[in-house]
Parts: sequence; structure tokens; C-alpha cells
Amino acid sequence: GGRPHVEAMAMGLPIVATNWSGTTEFMTEQNSYPLPIDGLVTIEDGPFRGHRWANPSIPALRGLMRHLYEHPDEGRRKGEIAREDMVSKYCMECLNAVVANRLAGIERKIEAQKT
Repeated sequence: GGRPHVEAMAMGLPIVATNWSGTTEFMTEQNSYPLPIDGLVTIEDGPFRGHRWANPSIPALRGLMRHLYEHPDEGRRKGEIAREDMVSKYCMECLNAVVANRLAGIERKIEAQKT
């Protein structure tokens, strides 16, 4: 899941994570280091058996980690941007407004169907 990603970003830490699935909703080139994937792999064992998951590019990971090591100021700047994004888009008040608007829309649809 994306919770560890969001928590790290909210703390202002630069993150490197697969550019796949739910994390693409909040990870951008500006606030993180999206890691390319080398296709999908089928999980063979465990509770996710049969699921297809992203296969992270190991060469790209090496390159991104090296880049971050060699450019720590850039990583700090991306971490700051990540924090700003998380606080401005996913704060409790922001999420409350999204949920309230969605519920109001559902209520309007229900009321319209009654007439």
C-alpha cells in the first residue's frame, strides 16, 4: 500500500517507489523519484498468489539511489515539495471536504430519484 509512502512524504523525506498502482495518484516527478518497472510478475505463493505485481527495475533503482546520494540537496527539495503536497492535499480538513462533497452528491441523486 501507499501509507508508508504518504507518511514519509508528509515528514519531508524523499522517496523512491515503483511508478505503479495507487502511488501514482500522489507521486510525481516533482515530489518523489518514481521508479520504472520492468513489466509485471505473477505472485506464486502466499495470500496474493495469482496476483500480478510490478517488477521494479533494478538498474533504474541503482541509478536513482546513486543520484540521490550524489545530489542530497535535490532530495531535500523534493522532500519539501512532497511535504507541501501531502499537507495541502491530504490534510484531515481536505479529506473531510472531499467526503462531505461526495456524500452530498449521493444524497442529491437519492433525492432526485424519489421525485
